[in-house]
Amino acid sequence: MSLRLLGFNLRRRGPGAAWAALGILGFGALMLAAFDALDPRGLDAIMREGEGLLRAIAGGGDVGPTGITPFLGLVWRHPLILVVLVMIAATMGTFVAREVGDGTADLLFSRPVGRTYLVLHYFAASSAWLFAITMLFSLGLRVVAVQLDLGPPPWPEFIIAGLLTFAFAMSILGASHLIGSLTGDGRQALGLAGGLFAAMYALDVIGGIWEAVEPYRAVSLFRYFAPVEALTRGDEVWSNFVVLLGAATAALSLSLLALERRDL
Repeated sequence: MSLRLLGFNLRRRGPGAAWAALGILGFGALMLAAFDALDPRGLDAIMREGEGLLRAIAGGGDVGPTGITPFLGLVWRHPLILVVLVMIAATMGTFVAREVGDGTADLLFSRPVGRTYLVLHYFAASSAWLFAITMLFSLGLRVVAVQLDLGPPPWPEFIIAGLLTFAFAMSILGASHLIGSLTGDGRQALGLAGGLFAAMYALDVIGGIWEAVEPYRAVSLFRYFAPVEALTRGDEVWSNFVVLLGAATAALSLSLLALERRDL
């Protein structure tokens, strides 16, 4: 492992990661402030009327549709949060296509630098920033909820939810690495990744309210991103960890294999 190359990659992704972290944390804080400002009875009525759709968006969970915990699940899985998280991970993951398309990979490999060596350094830097983003967001939500006296779950549950968010981001990163390793154009790779993840999200939400589609949710990474399960220590929380991290590992391994075998 080259610390100089790792540091270069960390600095290269730092500004984007910092703005993404501040953006989603600010949005989450405003959502909690809105929850604190609304009439609880009116909010409960709204959430009960749309219980099926809200449960699907929040990723399920065994708790009722009212209260701070299910609302936190909605904040975690709000489409805006997911878009930012997915796109920052996808952008980091499709770097392989950009490096190949721009000729950087050819230049570095002529030194020579092994392809696996190059990919793992990028992956390590991206993983570090994704960990910082997801944990800052998760723990920041706990701080805001405490300041607003909303009675949130204890710190350990938020840490578990943060780690689950990181595992989800890693699965997106791994899948994006695989897509990037199979194409040589950065814009094309990012477009393919965005389309794939949009289809996965639609499948997860529709499967949450339509029984005929529900069995197919198993192929969607969003199915296993259930913050409510983490906040309540549900039965599926650890199996969700295994699936997401397993998907990330498998995708990264396949991307390394594909990159080693491809003709640049």
